[in-house]
Amino acid sequence: MELDIIASKKNTLHFIEVKTLMEGSVGLPEESVNKKKMMNLMKAAELFMLTEKRFSKIQFDILAVVLNKTQPSFFLLEDVYF
Repeated sequence: MELDIIASKKNTLHFIEVKTLMEGSVGLPEESVNKKKMMNLMKAAELFMLTEKRFSKIQFDILAVVLNKTQPSFFLLEDVYF
């Protein structure tokens, strides 16, 4: 299990899955996050939360990154559940 990014904002702990594709690839980066990946992310978050008690809320997000020759583009999907 891996966690790409763990961040906090106010009283919420965010577990962020990062998916990247090259421009011109088939599909969108966020489409590669399936139910199995989300279940693994939730299990990892659960283990992390055993030691981190100060946050009252958790949230799962997906950061989609599309790389091109000049400037990458970023799209954040917030509060994602399957």
